[in-house]
Amino acid sequence: MVFENIPEADRKFATFKAKWDEKYRRRWGIKNRFAALKPELEKKIQAICKKVYRLLSIQGYGRVDLRLTPADDIVVLEANPNPFIAKDEDFARSARKGGMEYNRLIQKILQLGFHPR
Repeated sequence: MVFENIPEADRKFATFKAKWDEKYRRRWGIKNRFAALKPELEKKIQAICKKVYRLLSIQGYGRVDLRLTPADDIVVLEANPNPFIAKDEDFARSARKGGMEYNRLIQKILQLGFHPR
């Protein structure tokens, strides 16, 4: 989430309005973007997310929300075992970014429900 119209020194919070109020988002220049990460940081994030998933015994699909500090330290905010899966929301957009189209994503979720690991 990028806050284009908020001064750099100000704190930025992903409040309900920042996420869902389009007028508020336009006023403050709030946009959702995929970050360009160094491959080693991306691998570290994947490992941490998998560990959180296992430690919390999440089954099927889920999403781990995190933030990066300016020093690229990873801070886990929460694990969501039932994220919103609408086609244009974060979970589905992330799957698409990873190469999985929406229909395949839904098929995979259904398969996980019928054949849990």
